[in-house]
Amino acid sequence: MADALSIVNNVKCNGVTEPSSAVNCNEDPDWSLGNDSEISLPYHRKMKGCSVDVCKRCAADIDQFSRLPDEIIVYHILPRLNIVELCGMKLICSRLLSLVRQFLKQAKMLDISKWDFMITEGGLSHILIYTSNLQELRLDRCWRAVTEANLITIAKCCNNLRILTVSRCQHVSDFSVTILAQRCSHLQELDLSSCYKLTDEGVCNIARFCQHLRELHLSSDYGVTDISIQMLAEQCHSIQELDVSYCYKVTNKSIREFVRSQHTNLKLLRIKNCDGVTQDVVEALVKKNVIVNNMF
Repeated sequence: MADALSIVNNVKCNGVTEPSSAVNCNEDPDWSLGNDSEISLPYHRKMKGCSVDVCKRCAADIDQFSRLPDEIIVYHILPRLNIVELCGMKLICSRLLSLVRQFLKQAKMLDISKWDFMITEGGLSHILIYTSNLQELRLDRCWRAVTEANLITIAKCCNNLRILTVSRCQHVSDFSVTILAQRCSHLQELDLSSCYKLTDEGVCNIARFCQHLRELHLSSDYGVTDISIQMLAEQCHSIQELDVSYCYKVTNKSIREFVRSQHTNLKLLRIKNCDGVTQDVVEALVKKNVIVNNMF
């Protein structure tokens, strides 16, 4: 397995188009290794420090890798790679392109948040069309990629989602959140923190359609008021963790509904900088065994 994975860690193999093909960065792009190999990708030429010997080694690794059964690659190797490595793998040959697509179709979880500075709208869109079985998708800070169009694509292509995090994504709107809530009604965790376009309209639709929701993060969503939080308390009884920190329009009026409700399952409430929530309401929640965090 380690030998098979060595090709992934060697960035110089990006220029290999088929198991027997290789390219030398330091020579004219039309050269061959003496076996009449066709050179078609430019990526390898752009890498520095490549030599003929290194390229031959890459070709040998590719040849060894190509002998592995499809099942080994899809279920044991590709799951070990991050999204950047997956995109690199699909450039190697048409077989790996097909296997990467197959892997994405059966993938249950993708975390792209660590690559927020690289992922684009088009790149995310191309990934999403193959992720019909996805249950967890993390896109925090990927503000360039998380557009309204891509959120609608998530809603259409990823109906099995249980966890979605899109915090600090400025294009998240009430319209796209409503489509998500309608299409992804089995959501259990949703992070919309610092999505400044979000208002009561979107949160009310979350309360209306996402009856399995357990965690909802709305920190620093300044358009959220008592209207939507009261609706969450009245209709979304499954919610266990709610973060409305810095939502300065949230007051006692809505938070008291969690105290009054006989059906609430709320366990943790974050209300930092919600000055409209007074100490007596906090104490009433604590008596109902709700942990109230107004510090961080």
